[in-house]
Order: sequence, then C-alpha cells, then structure tokens
Amino acid sequence: MTDDILTKQNFEALMDWLTGATADEPQAAGMFVSKLNELYITRRLQKDNEGAPRRQRHPGAASRLSLSGIAAEEYLSEIEKGKRAVDGLNIVTSINGKGKAGQEDDLPPAPLSEREKALALPRTAEGFIDNGINAAVLASAVTWFWGETDRELTKGRPASVNLVMLVMYICYGCSLAQRMTRLTDDHPQMWKYGVAFPKAYNKAPAWETGARENAATLERERPEVAALIKEVITKVAEKGISKTADRQRAKGTPWERTYRENKDLWATTIPDTLIAEWFKDKLNKNNVF
Repeated sequence: MTDDILTKQNFEALMDWLTGATADEPQAAGMFVSKLNELYITRRLQKDNEGAPRRQRHPGAASRLSLSGIAAEEYLSEIEKGKRAVDGLNIVTSINGKGKAGQEDDLPPAPLSEREKALALPRTAEGFIDNGINAAVLASAVTWFWGETDRELTKGRPASVNLVMLVMYICYGCSLAQRMTRLTDDHPQMWKYGVAFPKAYNKAPAWETGARENAATLERERPEVAALIKEVITKVAEKGISKTADRQRAKGTPWERTYRENKDLWATTIPDTLIAEWFKDKLNKNNVF
C-alpha cells in the first residue's frame, strides 16, 4: 500500500497543488501526507536512541516501508542530512540534526525551494497546513482594508465586530478549500449569531491600534492573503452584510450542521474538514455569497 501512495507522481501532484500550480486537490493528497508523517515520526524516534551507528538503530516500521522503491529509513536519513535526489528531483529540508561535531548530520542547512517549504510546513491531524496568522493581527488588518474600500460600496459603515468575524470566516473557509491552509491560529467557533474567532473577538477593542501597519505587513509578507481579504470585503459589501451573514447560517452550512449536532453548546469548534468541504463545493459552484 505504501508503494502505491509514496510515489514520485503523487509527490509532484501534491506539491503542484500546494503551491497553486494546479487547482484540483490530488486524490491521494491526504494519504500521502499521513504516510509521510508516519515515516517522519518513526525516524525521529529512532534518532533519539544513542549508542549505535545511525543506520543500525531500531530497525522498526520505517525500515519496512519504502518510498518509490527506496528504503524509507535510508530516505529519511538523507532528508535529515539535508539533501536527497529522487529521479532527478532534489529534495532539501530544514530538518537538520544537531549531533556532535563531525557526525554525518552536522551539516549547514540548505535553502528550501517553494515546493520544499510547502512540504515542511506543520500540519494538523486532518492534513491542513497549520501556518496561521495571529488572529488579532488579521482582524486588525481587516478593519483597515474595510475602511480603505470605496465608501459608496461600504456606505460609510465602520467595520463592526460581526463584520470582521464574517470576513475572517469566509477568508478562512476559502483558504482551507483552495490551499489546505488554516488562515489564522484561531479555530472558528459556533456562536449564537454566527461564526466567531474567540482570540480575535477578545482583542476587538485593540483592533484599530496598528491596523494600518498590520495591513501593510500583510500586503508585504502575505500578499495572497491581503488580496483574498479585499476580494471578500468587496463581495460582502456588494451582497450586503446581513444577507451574507444569513447565508453562512443557512441549512447545510458548517455553522448549521455544528449547531444541529451540538444544540445550545455555544463556543463549539467547527471542524476544519466541515468548513473545507462546504467552501470547496460552493467555490466550484460560484455560490459562496
């Protein structure tokens, strides 16, 4: 089964999708990430054992698995050292060992390509990239971008707390569906009047402090996120805040399904898998708003 999943073809398809080169999620993406994570954890556990040459330690699960015909223990050892060529594709990671001077893993880190950076990012148990932006900082930037939007479109309304939560949630869902990436370090929850990000909500009084700087930093360091926020703000303003909010609480939405299964248990976390599934379907149908 491992040989069928951990192949060069699946690897390249996964990386093309993670870096945005292709739009559709590969069928084997989740299984590939899960299996690779299993191999990585096994290898890290082996590394902790002392007193024997590296390739003679604990011949466990990793040594029985393979990646495209390469023994997994050997493959992961090479990754740990910093480089491995697989059929002409150079794989470099930042997982460099910190052994004693002179050991085989005591090498300077090599620069990562965009594909390799995507592979090295931390992930949740469900396989989503867990590289979220600070929720309060994101909320602060949303308030600035809303204020900079055409006043005729926003009707001069200030960015209310509910509006910021709504914009953040739609951006969060689109990010999960399109890039398998959690947009923020805060998990969205089911609150009585809609979806909320508790870490950001609790810092609402301080959102305007540094909002301009936070927005500028986002545009400089995460331009794709800044562009997504602006697009969502425009769509929300065009559709109407109330109508968009009602849409996100309608039957079949992640909020409604979580409520149905957890009646009156407000502040229940809405599963990322549920959010990604709904937004992926609606994005494909151009029916998010």
